Amino acid sequence: MKIRLTYYVLIVFAIFSCDTLEIKDPISDYDLESEINIVEKDADLKRFLDENGFFNAKVFDVGEFYLIDNCHSVEKDALRNGDYFLKSNPNAQAVTNNLVSGNFFSFRTIRIRVDDSTMPFGGIHDWRPEITQAINDLNSVRNFRLRFELVSDGNFDILVRREPFNFIEDRDLRIRVIASAGFPTNGNPGSIIRINTLWGFGLNTGMKRNNMVHEIGHTIGFRHTNWNLSPNIEPSGASGANTIPATYSNDPQSVMNKGTALNVWSGFSLNDIVSFRTIYPFNNQEKPLYTFFRAVPNFNGIFRHWWTGNWLEGTSIITNNQNFLPSGVTGFIYNNPQQGSTPLYRHYSAGMDSYYLSTNSSEQGFINSTVIGHAYNSPGQGRIPVYLWFHPNEGHYISTNQNDARISGSGWVGGNVSFYVEGWF
Repeated sequence: MKIRLTYYVLIVFAIFSCDTLEIKDPISDYDLESEINIVEKDADLKRFLDENGFFNAKVFDVGEFYLIDNCHSVEKDALRNGDYFLKSNPNAQAVTNNLVSGNFFSFRTIRIRVDDSTMPFGGIHDWRPEITQAINDLNSVRNFRLRFELVSDGNFDILVRREPFNFIEDRDLRIRVIASAGFPTNGNPGSIIRINTLWGFGLNTGMKRNNMVHEIGHTIGFRHTNWNLSPNIEPSGASGANTIPATYSNDPQSVMNKGTALNVWSGFSLNDIVSFRTIYPFNNQEKPLYTFFRAVPNFNGIFRHWWTGNWLEGTSIITNNQNFLPSGVTGFIYNNPQQGSTPLYRHYSAGMDSYYLSTNSSEQGFINSTVIGHAYNSPGQGRIPVYLWFHPNEGHYISTNQNDARISGSGWVGGNVSFYVEGWF
């Protein structure tokens, strides 16, 4: 059973998490320096915000670190050193051994029912509106073969009920748990989501919605995103913890983080989307376009970028060239041709010891062209453009963000659309 906790402090300072790792004295609003153009002044900060999905975030400069949305702290030295960008732990988000069964190219509908005997109609203790919102949020995820439906009678897969959490022996802990849910068993989702009637503090609708998405996530097998972060490491136990490629425990925006029960719903993080579409794809030919970066220059002094649609190939290049590290996902491509798609080639230049990505089968000066998947040469519904730049000291670089902070420095040229991939939302 996964139990969701919250902690009563104004601000908790911990890299990439709002969990209670280290409690320091609260900082008053008067101690925070707010600058209108703070993001524009710091390219590393802008890049961090972009890559972690902090769009339109409120940022304060608090001396040695930045405070984001009054919750997440980002150390300036770590930004400068690139600690947040070259993610040394490529596998972090995890799922249990048991998952919800189903077939590719076929939706499985999961029916959710509220125990009317324990939940009133109307008022602050009625979670039905937020359950409906959570269902709509999950059903909006693209290429996700699970579908959720709120039913009022008949058969159901998940029951949502309110009850006192007297099974928790610690009295103080008992009133700090908002909700809990079980993991899947026998190919079916966890059967019960419990809402604690002993919880004695107010929750707004955004908090309830966030909690419901989180708990439904547990019922289909997703563990806490930050399950393996010290000091509150969760053992894998009998339920298991099978890591998901190219997802990270240092994902402050993930709805599946532990210790975030008082967070207001702000949408899925990009890593959440990768997790859903990796574990439960409708079209299993779709795959992330994995991006890697070599932080140590080659013999020509070039810091190289490298791409693949095959995570196992990516782990191979990490093993054989230990200076390569994963740096994220650049949208989604396909294993096999789709209607209107075109092959995506990874080209290699022996003279430059550098790589180039394009939809052309050959490029002047490059050899060993390899098809890594299929993308598009034109826009279409759900597709997003991929922009291409070049820097003499870094080789070719791609991004779906035309204002990517990485190319804000001098020496970069290009910025044109190279091809199109399936988008996140």
